[in-house]
Amino acid sequence: NTGGMLRYGIPRYRLPREILDGEVRRITDLGVTILTGIRVGRDIEVTELKQRHSALFVGIGADHPRQLEIPGENGPGVLAGTQFMYRINQRHHLDPGHDVIVVGGGNTAIDSARAARRLGTKVTLLYRRTREEMPAVDEEVEEALAEGIDIHFLAAPAAILRDGDRITAVHVQRMVPGEPDASGRRRPVPVEGDVYDLPASTIIAAVSQYPEWGNLEALKPTPGQVKVDACGQMAVDTWTGGDTLGLGTVSRAIGHGRIAAQAALAEHCKDSAGLDPSSPVSRETMHLDYYDSRPPVKESVRPSDEWLSKPDDEVHQSISEEQFLQEVTRCLSCGCCFGCEQCWMFCNPGAYVRNENGRPGAYFTFNESLCEGCGKCIDVCPCGYLSPAGS
Repeated sequence: NTGGMLRYGIPRYRLPREILDGEVRRITDLGVTILTGIRVGRDIEVTELKQRHSALFVGIGADHPRQLEIPGENGPGVLAGTQFMYRINQRHHLDPGHDVIVVGGGNTAIDSARAARRLGTKVTLLYRRTREEMPAVDEEVEEALAEGIDIHFLAAPAAILRDGDRITAVHVQRMVPGEPDASGRRRPVPVEGDVYDLPASTIIAAVSQYPEWGNLEALKPTPGQVKVDACGQMAVDTWTGGDTLGLGTVSRAIGHGRIAAQAALAEHCKDSAGLDPSSPVSRETMHLDYYDSRPPVKESVRPSDEWLSKPDDEVHQSISEEQFLQEVTRCLSCGCCFGCEQCWMFCNPGAYVRNENGRPGAYFTFNESLCEGCGKCIDVCPCGYLSPAGS
């Protein structure tokens, strides 16, 4: 099915499936054809893929888990965070036992811990650094604690203990912050002799993931880490983004896709001259006082005593239609023309002509031969759409 990590990696209490299905329909309603069940190298070769299309975007994500690399890891009862969430989201029957240990400090670890808690089990999360260095969204961490999840900071698994195949406990090593590493965070250092055991029935390792390129490796100009330009282009007519460039958020991945699409459009369409997706709109080009200052609407949050009793219900609920209509009146459509008419009203020689069938980004036609070069339209444009180079 469509949706990728949104469908198989994110729990329902964060993203209801009817919302995801609606977002997919928005894409197909634009005329996009989505083909599923096709594997490159089995159903189509890379060479044929490139021959049949003028532009490619590789959005394979990063769902290949990294291992803990500790004794006792290989065997029943140990799951990667992505594997666990896949089974949860596919409604597989899961019996993790009484004591679930989750290892990691990112969003996948928190999602796994909260999903396991909804199965009625005791959950303990081990993170080898401090709370301040935890990459997971702080609000999600707070909600995990509110749900009764026990988090041990500066603690790392040293070994998984078994009785035959059955997991009985995890051997935990206390850590202390050391010198900063390449990430800028302090490297966790083991405290000699400071270890303890925690009872365990299932271990969920959510320490990290990386992309599995497989047959798509042929699209990369050089082996190893992908190198891209500011628009995500990694080879001729080939772009990539999202978690292939490093683990990040869904909104970041969507942004990468949009920038790549604009770059491909600029390269292949004659009527896209002047489009430069690599140039961000700066705060200095915006007029944030165009609208009267007004606070954003607030989403409603389901009462905390319902989080576990109604495990699939969305915790942070969507805003109402009335709130949505109120919120869009605050939007400046950064870098995109939203038809405010400022340029048209302030242009003395009438260089701007209103389009009969206006649409976002094309409400007016600019007649360069009438322009006197005063720059007034650029000065009054509230969204940064007009600039000295692109006006």
